[in-house]
Amino acid sequence: MKKIIYKYVSYTDFKGQINAEFDFKDGRNKVTGENGSGKTTLAESIPFILFNKGIFGERINSEPITKTGEIKKDYNQKLMLDVEIDGNLYTIKKLIVKKSIKEMSILAKFLF
Repeated sequence: MKKIIYKYVSYTDFKGQINAEFDFKDGRNKVTGENGSGKTTLAESIPFILFNKGIFGERINSEPITKTGEIKKDYNQKLMLDVEIDGNLYTIKKLIVKKSIKEMSILAKFLF
């Protein structure tokens, strides 16, 4: 059986969190905080980075939301996970970009 240890996770514009970074210590780690502080978002970030799924294998909406609960129209989601598997360290990075049609047409004119 492989030994898997999560070492570090970070994300930008993932769900309701603007920026977050977590360095996991050896052994067990305890995550505490007020309601709405990002505990569930942290838990959802790892399976999302690895499998594009939520904690229970369900499809999740990773789009960032504003403080008023609206989905952002434009964003650059950046997620990163450092994981150690049998003593070997691996870094997994995920980038999801969403731009409005207006911005894309301006970019297309610039490129062509």
